[in-house]
Amino acid sequence: MKLTESMLKNMIRRVMNEPPEATEEENPEIPEEAKEKLFSRMKRMHQVPAGATIEDAEFWEVKDGDYGFRDNKTGEITAIKANGKYYYGEI
Repeated sequence: MKLTESMLKNMIRRVMNEPPEATEEENPEIPEEAKEKLFSRMKRMHQVPAGATIEDAEFWEVKDGDYGFRDNKTGEITAIKANGKYYYGEI
């Protein structure tokens, strides 16, 4: 089958009119349990500015080798495990 210019234009039009779909990788659902544990640890370590709440923090999934997975000095896993995945966060 030969791809014509009009076919390409129609394909582009269709794709542009479709609402974007957020994939799990682009917009992962972070378990509330992981968020609460991470935020609690941030507070214990005096990393939360006065007046900041858990909504002000950012959380993301991490894997071995990613920033936030292990402590650089000790090599210990610092990420929080929930539902078989590891998470880290900062504020």
